[in-house]
Amino acid sequence: AALAFAGTSLHAQQAQQQLPLGGDSGAQFDERVFGMQNRTEAMTHKITGVNKSASFYDPGNHLLHESQIRHITTLNTSWRSSFDATVRYTDSQQFDPNYWSAQSLVWKLNDTRRELNFGDYYANLSQYSLNKGIKGVAFQHNFANDQNYLRAGWGTFDGQWAYLIRRDRADEPMDRFATGARLQQAGETWRLGLNLAHI
Repeated sequence: AALAFAGTSLHAQQAQQQLPLGGDSGAQFDERVFGMQNRTEAMTHKITGVNKSASFYDPGNHLLHESQIRHITTLNTSWRSSFDATVRYTDSQQFDPNYWSAQSLVWKLNDTRRELNFGDYYANLSQYSLNKGIKGVAFQHNFANDQNYLRAGWGTFDGQWAYLIRRDRADEPMDRFATGARLQQAGETWRLGLNLAHI
């Protein structure tokens, strides 16, 4: 068996200072970031032996390519947008039954106190109620700091985007959805949280 690796990366960043009226020292920044990382693997598998039909590998020549894309920009003086995605192409059933697939999709909007998430999100209410990755939407509003907040989310437990985009996958598990919210108040030596979860 032979294995070859190749990777490329692209990154561009621009930051421009915007002075408010009157030249106040509390300046805001207009930030724009674009980045891409690529990884390609070319594989050759030759399987021999008496029980070669039980091998995990696909015989022959195969290709695996993944691209990670990130785009960050400021929308105004307070809101920031961040988009991250990983897409995959492969002709090997060992890695994916589909030629093209989305491995992760995340779009986040946030300012100093609020955060809105679309796509892949780790729904963390508590270890007893909801502590699992979902694909859906989530919102968090911080009060005094990030330890005092209201957090809510809704989504599906599907492990792959193909289960949502393509409905013809034979290995698709049962559809399961979750809705949850957590209200937390905390001090220096104490923490009180109220959870509501429905699965």
